[in-house]
Amino acid sequence: IGMHLGISRVEVSAPFTHFGEKQGLEGSALEIIRHNQYLYAATSMGIFYLDESVGGISRPGYFKKVSDVSPQAWALLPFDDVLLGGCFDGVYEIIGGKGRLINATYAMSLARSKKDPNRVFVGLQKGMKSLYFTNGKWVDEGLVEGIETEIINIYETPEGKLWLTARFNGMELVDYSNGFSTQPQVMRYDTSQGLIDLERTIPFNSVRGLRFATSKGVQIFNEVQQRFQQDSALLTGMPGERTDIFYVGEDRWRNLWMVTQGELGVGVRQVDSTYIWKRDPFLRIEEWDDYCAYPDPLQRNITWIGCIDRVIRYNEAIPLKTDQDFPTLIRDVFIQGDSLVYGG
Repeated sequence: IGMHLGISRVEVSAPFTHFGEKQGLEGSALEIIRHNQYLYAATSMGIFYLDESVGGISRPGYFKKVSDVSPQAWALLPFDDVLLGGCFDGVYEIIGGKGRLINATYAMSLARSKKDPNRVFVGLQKGMKSLYFTNGKWVDEGLVEGIETEIINIYETPEGKLWLTARFNGMELVDYSNGFSTQPQVMRYDTSQGLIDLERTIPFNSVRGLRFATSKGVQIFNEVQQRFQQDSALLTGMPGERTDIFYVGEDRWRNLWMVTQGELGVGVRQVDSTYIWKRDPFLRIEEWDDYCAYPDPLQRNITWIGCIDRVIRYNEAIPLKTDQDFPTLIRDVFIQGDSLVYGG
């Protein structure tokens, strides 16, 4: 397309739709979730929601900022009819496009208890606390004793135990199987118990059960030996240089969407309950660093990808041919960088 300044190349029926500053979104998208029909994004500049009512062929929606919410948002959590947002200055209750501060704290992560759905665990910059919803109000149950690290992720097991990702400090396991207490039993795990490193280990659910994403692939926790061990059989086909797994999400078919070193791929579920790494569809957008991937629960074949300066909508139903042949011309062939075996 000839333009006033330069030319543009347009991809007709491309599977990717970009939402950046021109579409109302500001900052890096760290978490994405759909709640009450709206798509929300927590970014480094606040919390935004996608107004799809203004959509159309030429304009597929516009992001609007949730009012009365501070910038630097980290986490989003549905709680019945409201959405909770974790920001640097507190936990917010969000309805539609308006927020309300319900607890002043530095909230890094949020998780709703499965054993008692009225309770929300809040991972802090230093520690963890519990918020309890009763009689239409939020009650601060206080800090959990024995936890003094930065908690960036919370995973609850069916038994009621919490795996906490303690950034730069490994993993912590809090036992709430017999009920909540601000003085629970806390177990700590680091490299001496088999963890790959201390910076970031993310628990996730797979078809084979609980696994842990690390900087060097996937691990499993041996309950008997109380050690973390490598699970090299769960996911195959991932190149060795991309095993630094930053984020894991699951879609309706139980495929695993993974962000590795800023790049996106999918562990496609197999009949033997393993996964095969697939990255080809996302080579077209590899220039943008990714933070998260959210398979849309309402729109089939749609996945939202949170990036450093935008959100990208991926439509799997639109074919994208990535295996096209192309001619090459080889001029030189070297062995170990110094022995020329062919020159033409």
